[in-house]
Amino acid sequence: MNLDKERRGKRFFSALGDIFIPLLPGFITAGLCAGVCSLLKELIPDYQSRDVLNTLITMLGMINTAFTFFLSAWVGFSASKRFGGTPILGGILGMVTTLEGINVVSEIVGLNSTGFLGYPVLQTGSGGVMAVILAGCTGGGKYEGYLFAYFEGGRGGEALRFAVSRDAVNWYALNQDQPIIPSADISESGGIRDPHIIKGGDGWYYIVATDMNTEQNGWGSNPGIVMMRSKDLLEWEHSYLNLSHTYPDHFGDAHWVWAPQSIWDAKAKKQMVYFTLRRANDQGLVTYYAYANKDFTGFESEPQVLFDAKYGSIDNDIIYHDGKYHLFYKGNTKDDKGREFENGIQQAVSETLTGGYVEDFIYLDAYAKSRTGVEGSSVFPLNDGSGFVLMYDVYGEGRYEFQTSKDLYTFTTDPQSFTKDFNPRHGSVISLTGADLKRVQQNWGFVLP
Repeated sequence: MNLDKERRGKRFFSALGDIFIPLLPGFITAGLCAGVCSLLKELIPDYQSRDVLNTLITMLGMINTAFTFFLSAWVGFSASKRFGGTPILGGILGMVTTLEGINVVSEIVGLNSTGFLGYPVLQTGSGGVMAVILAGCTGGGKYEGYLFAYFEGGRGGEALRFAVSRDAVNWYALNQDQPIIPSADISESGGIRDPHIIKGGDGWYYIVATDMNTEQNGWGSNPGIVMMRSKDLLEWEHSYLNLSHTYPDHFGDAHWVWAPQSIWDAKAKKQMVYFTLRRANDQGLVTYYAYANKDFTGFESEPQVLFDAKYGSIDNDIIYHDGKYHLFYKGNTKDDKGREFENGIQQAVSETLTGGYVEDFIYLDAYAKSRTGVEGSSVFPLNDGSGFVLMYDVYGEGRYEFQTSKDLYTFTTDPQSFTKDFNPRHGSVISLTGADLKRVQQNWGFVLP
């Protein structure tokens, strides 16, 4: 299966929904007006001689006609916005297609013949819909860059920050490396760590993060998870979940609720959240999961075990590729006396999202056999389809590095460094379209060369 074509197809039909679903009330109203208008004309042929009735029929017809003109402008505006163009110009072009002169232009350039689904390619009143179809088929929404969600160490660092890149190597902080939203507004503790961002199959952007403020509270227990979602990466709905308070019977002893992430379950058609849990009187590090509720403000039900690594795991990160779910995590190896002698990035693989992950006990990062520690791994695909990036936080030395892979099993052995104008800790990366890149920079300042 060509996954890139499949993703483009899903994005295209999602875009059609974004454009046309808001128009449904208008379609219904215009249809009713047209229907009532036709019925009255049929039942009362001499309606023109009746002032009140003639006025009513004229108004109903005007409403139907107005919607036709509005439809073209809306579709042109929305299609241009959705596929990365200039919305106001798209709206103007949509209106142009309602003018009679467009038929002359269509005939001159040869677009008046029967085209897509039996309709002329360009004819008065049909250009708006065709603009959407042509935009989708010509690769509208192509990924042109990346967004990095991260936090920083040090005073005031435990807050959500964004950076952007065109090539996933050279990174530039948005908002002058200041938080895009205050942690006090979105968390219970007043701090957030380990932000994970992803775009769901429903078109929403989702962020989950560790609700923890080490600057004020130290490294003791933390309450739970920050949950956020947005349609445009700018305005974020947010809430937080205190695990022990929400589920006291089975999670009242929750001590650490760390490094949550989420992934879209295509079969269930909803977002799944997973995280590492350590209990108050247990040193084990077990990964749990739960499906988020419809509003992404909490869980549908009590979390269940997703992955119980032999020696425990933290910073879990799941990516789907070629029919399998690859779960990357920071693991370790212990001797017979329970003493750790090696740690680093490992992976477990499953054919199902919610369980069955098999460890291979192979370390993937370049530092596993050294004293240099790494954590906070995150894997993301390159926009050109050439492979994947495994990035991680070399936390003891203040570096962020990466290795690459074509198949998620074999990785380059020599780590490479990002160039950046900020100092990230555990974060995550998603792909952005050209329109996305433009929008976030319009909001937080243009930084890309």
